Amino acid sequence: MSSAVEYFANNRPKPKYHIGDRVEGYFKKAPWVGTVGCDNMLNETEGSLVGVHLDLPLQINGVAYQYIRVKYKDLKRRT
Repeated sequence: MSSAVEYFANNRPKPKYHIGDRVEGYFKKAPWVGTVGCDNMLNETEGSLVGVHLDLPLQINGVAYQYIRVKYKDLKRRT
């Protein structure tokens, strides 16, 4: 029987992005640039999501976004 530490070390998803990584992408067809705040999996149906603090707020359909959660396929690392 393994301990909880060993279980989670072997079975939890490993993050691709770390806090402070610069990323860019599209959110609802609008381009953005920001900084990673977190990279985790809420549940297995949605998969892993990356929380991003935007450099400039996005206003889409009258709603202002300063923090968004996007999937890996919707962003890329900024060099």
